[in-house]
Amino acid sequence: MAKAGTGVLRPDGQHCTDSTGTVSAPRLAPGDYNVFVKAPDGSGLGAQWVGTSGGTGDAVTARRITVTGGATATVAPALDPTGTITGVVRSASGGGLITSGMVALYPHDHSGNGVVGTAVDGQGRYTIDWLGPYRWPLVFDVPDHARQWSGGTGNRLLAQKTRVTAGATATYDVHLRVGTVVTGVVRGQAGQPRPGASVYAYNAVTGEEVGRGGGDSGYRMLVVGPQLIRIKSEVHNGYGHDTVWYDNDGSFAAARTVLVSGTGTRTLDIVNPVN
Repeated sequence: MAKAGTGVLRPDGQHCTDSTGTVSAPRLAPGDYNVFVKAPDGSGLGAQWVGTSGGTGDAVTARRITVTGGATATVAPALDPTGTITGVVRSASGGGLITSGMVALYPHDHSGNGVVGTAVDGQGRYTIDWLGPYRWPLVFDVPDHARQWSGGTGNRLLAQKTRVTAGATATYDVHLRVGTVVTGVVRGQAGQPRPGASVYAYNAVTGEEVGRGGGDSGYRMLVVGPQLIRIKSEVHNGYGHDTVWYDNDGSFAAARTVLVSGTGTRTLDIVNPVN
């Protein structure tokens, strides 16, 4: 289950079917959801976001399912046969092979949510062989490069999609951009650096995490640009975290939007006072 429009599965939203193929997701908070279905390995049935008419590979076009208090919403997806996407991952800087990292259907976040995808192997190749026959965007999360969607964008809505055909293999080779350096210092109200700060960047349109950094003397992260982002800082205070959105705002919705260009370095110091 994913909150509608986010494309990211909830950490508590993964449920397995019983012997009759029935699954129940009880105690959901009222709201709108999208449903992602992945069949058991070896079943020959492809994964899908449940669409309005059959399956889809893009959460943007998934069916919006409304859950109301005290009521039950029923969904009965029909799964299509599997197809495969495979490809080689290289760096756009020099063209060298990238031999570790993840290729996924949606981005994980710093809270530990898992990834639905596959690893890049030692030859720079990835293969996802359990996809339904739809058009799929992919997100690449590899060392020393900014997290980015297929097509080299930080915005899932602008991602390039690969058409999967049942019983066939589609190839999507990629040259990943290194990204723009976003750096700065997290300071207290008096201007002193706050040690142990963690900083996260989120796409300003989708709200998905697109970069992270941290450290005692400052932070540094790679963000693919051009992209509009909003930034959050967290500093452990002994019993929890002091959390501040740049620039001194208390929520993603109220945070300042920052433009990261496609080149150079963007420096942003953050004031995170001690509570």
